[in-house]
Amino acid sequence: MLLLLSTKILFSQGFKIETDQGTQYVTDERVCNGRYWTEEEGKTKLEEFSNLWDTAQSWGKRAKAIRENLLAGMQWDKISIYDGKIKVIKHSKKTMDGYTVENIALESFPGFYVTGNLYRPLQKQKQYAAILSPHGHLDDKRLKEDVQYRSAYLASKGAIVFAYDMVGFGENHQIRHKMPISL
Repeated sequence: MLLLLSTKILFSQGFKIETDQGTQYVTDERVCNGRYWTEEEGKTKLEEFSNLWDTAQSWGKRAKAIRENLLAGMQWDKISIYDGKIKVIKHSKKTMDGYTVENIALESFPGFYVTGNLYRPLQKQKQYAAILSPHGHLDDKRLKEDVQYRSAYLASKGAIVFAYDMVGFGENHQIRHKMPISL
């Protein structure tokens, strides 16, 4: 529950977006202004939220509303369903100390590829933790040392990590990041 509550707080902090029409700000009064809360503000918000959703049933209802609004905001209903075989391009595999890393491109829908690096542990296991690691809003962030170290460490400890480029960043330039549906 704390993870879900933390996710809610993360998405409620407020933000600006860059579009072809310039900078636009989220104006929904339910979204807090600013990019972060102080420790004291965060504690206050957690207390407020814990009073609003203090049972599994009340949180379930709120989680459903959050999920529906995220899907509506992403315009999920406008994205075509791709039920074909996913094409995977892999190359340049390197075996390192306790893990492997290789370049990978996945065709997420016809003609559009998600690019990134796939880190896998060398030691075989019955099950693996899977971690999706978007790079954040920096140019070529996936290629920076901190992302590579984190991904390599997690893989060496048994997780499979896919560090991928967001739309319009890194090797993914098929469409621009400023395209409204990519935001």
